[in-house]
Amino acid sequence: MDSRLTDEMIAEILTRHGELLQAYQNQIRELTEDYNTENELIEITQLRSPRYGVVGKSSNQISLDQVYQAVEKQRKEYQEAVCAEIQRLLEAQNQVQQIYLCYLHLPKKQKEILKELYINKKLYKELEHPGLSERTIHRIRKQGLETIKKLYLSKEFAGTEIQ
Repeated sequence: MDSRLTDEMIAEILTRHGELLQAYQNQIRELTEDYNTENELIEITQLRSPRYGVVGKSSNQISLDQVYQAVEKQRKEYQEAVCAEIQRLLEAQNQVQQIYLCYLHLPKKQKEILKELYINKKLYKELEHPGLSERTIHRIRKQGLETIKKLYLSKEFAGTEIQ
C-alpha cells in the first residue's frame, strides 16, 4: 500500500496470514451481500410518480418525485461507500498477499528464522543452539524484515497478485 511498512506490520501479517485473508474475504462477501440486498429493497420500495397523461404536476406528484430523487441520491451514496470499502479491503488483502510473497522469496536462513518466530511462534531461546546465538537470530530476523520491505517496495513485486 505504501512505504510506511513497519516490522510490526510484517510480523503481524506473517503471524496471521491465513486468518487475515479469510477475514478480508468474509468482509467483502458480506458487503457484496448487503449491497445486493439493499438494491433489491430499494427497487421494491421505489416510488415513481406517474407522468403519462398528466398535463400539470400536482403537489402529490412533486413530493413523490422528491422522495424518488432522495432515494436515488441515498442509493448512489450507499453504493459509492460500499465500493470504497470493498476497494480498501481489496488493497489490504493484496498487501497481505504481497508481503507473504516477499517472505517466500527470502534467502533460506532468513525465511527459516521468520517462519520459526512468526509462523510457528517460537521464542528466541527455543531457536538457539551452538552456532546460532540469540544475537545472531535477532540479526537474521532484522535482515529478513528489511529484505521483505525492499522486495515489497521494489518494482519486481509491484502489482503482482497471488491467485
